[in-house]
Amino acid sequence: MSIKEYVSGEKADIVVNVDQGGSCEAEAFIEGLDDSDQRKVLHIFKMFCEQGQIRNEEKFNREDGPIFAFKSFQVRILCAFLPGRKKRTVILLHGLKKKQDKLPKPDLKKAQLLYENIIKSK
Repeated sequence: MSIKEYVSGEKADIVVNVDQGGSCEAEAFIEGLDDSDQRKVLHIFKMFCEQGQIRNEEKFNREDGPIFAFKSFQVRILCAFLPGRKKRTVILLHGLKKKQDKLPKPDLKKAQLLYENIIKSK
């Protein structure tokens, strides 16, 4: 596994995890969104990177433990903060379109396992 910069700003960075085959699930999910959803998500990412935080819980909040979510209507990009970086750094873990009120537990578990594997491989 390796980490690739995705969006960078003055106060924070957003990175993605690249697997041994060279693919990145979170990046592929974002690129698979329609243009409108893609623009909205990228706008939220840029705001986060320029400000270092997003106070609006409708756009970014903690889901469980170390897992957070960037949110745009039904689109959720699960992520976590990477420790030991000079700038605040968030790694995108998993993306989904939420069809119910609560985040599905399998998607949350998947993000948690990805994060654990990334931390172990450092």
